[in-house]
Amino acid sequence: VILSRKPTVTALLSERKAVGIPFTADTEAIWAKIAQEGVSHVVMDGIFQETQRYLLPAIQNHPDRVEPEVWRFGPTFLLKVKSMDRKGV
Repeated sequence: VILSRKPTVTALLSERKAVGIPFTADTEAIWAKIAQEGVSHVVMDGIFQETQRYLLPAIQNHPDRVEPEVWRFGPTFLLKVKSMDRKGV
């Protein structure tokens, strides 16, 4: 499962399930969504301001929960989420 700003496009291009970024400043709610949905990868794009506003702080608050970028294309990169309890963070 991939978390991204544009989950429909992500799902079409990756042929994997994708879910959208929760539009909340509550970084723990974002991590709860990641755990609940079983997210394995996160798309960090340099295009949409919502990614910078909501997802970036969640990643910055818990850098230990992701592995360094596994793929990059211009300002967009993919992070792998470290294995975590899928019932909660």
